[in-house]
Amino acid sequence: GTLDESEFALIAQHPVIGSEILRDVDFLGDGKLVVRHHHERWDGGGYPDGLAGEEIPLGARIIAVCDAFDAMVTDRPYRAAMSAEDAVAEVSGAGDIFLHVTESLDAEVSGAGDIGQSTSIVAEASGLVNIAYFDANRDLKYASCATSCTVGANWQIATVDTTNILSEDISMTVDGAGRRHIGYYDYYNGDFRYATCATNCQVGANWQTVAADVPGNVGWFTSLAVDRNGRVHASYFKGDQSDLKYATCAVACTVATNWRSAVVDAAGEVGMSTSIAVEESGRINIAHYDSGNTNLKFVR
Repeated sequence: GTLDESEFALIAQHPVIGSEILRDVDFLGDGKLVVRHHHERWDGGGYPDGLAGEEIPLGARIIAVCDAFDAMVTDRPYRAAMSAEDAVAEVSGAGDIFLHVTESLDAEVSGAGDIGQSTSIVAEASGLVNIAYFDANRDLKYASCATSCTVGANWQIATVDTTNILSEDISMTVDGAGRRHIGYYDYYNGDFRYATCATNCQVGANWQTVAADVPGNVGWFTSLAVDRNGRVHASYFKGDQSDLKYATCAVACTVATNWRSAVVDAAGEVGMSTSIAVEESGRINIAHYDSGNTNLKFVR
């Protein structure tokens, strides 16, 4: 049945409890605010703090949509699961509950032309949104926005790499210190490239780039992650031999010789659609597609 007032008050404590559990996990930084505020509502009717509008971190708003969608498409004791189509319609018609979450993700960021392919997005708990993509000239670009990101004029845009690269298969992450990292495939030269910026990243000159792996035709399906110590990890596809590759760098990663790479899986036509994740312990996990056997594969 319906929860009474005391029962709901108890349930409403779970975001607070969750954020307290993570209080001393320093590398999460403001990410802990996502846990605390993922049940706030745009109209101020959420909990635990009754935040409204742009007061709610964008990361928390995105997780709220994901959490609601997951609840809708999952069987519950009080109702059967909705179809994905019905759940999307429910979220889209939810008015001020989810308003400006979907709008933020649909905002027109930069100009006209064939802009925005191979997009990778990172939303920080502070509300800062970061997007990496390539433009009509096939240059690698970076866009960021701190507030009212449904207004195109509020975005700041930098050109990161213009070295005739035809950038594709972009993956971006932001580490605990706020440094931006982008991995991408240089279609023109067949290289895996890496770009990074520590501060004022809306200025193109503050970005540094390097060809991190250059044997040829490497870097398709790039996935990038950074561990708690700042070490960069990448998984990607080596196209000429259909292998899964892994590369890593601990310091000064804009120096090519500081990167180490290895073939992780060469058993057939493997390594497509890679995705990499790093555990807190530093253990690496990679999922990828075995196109020869049409299987999902996992490497640890």
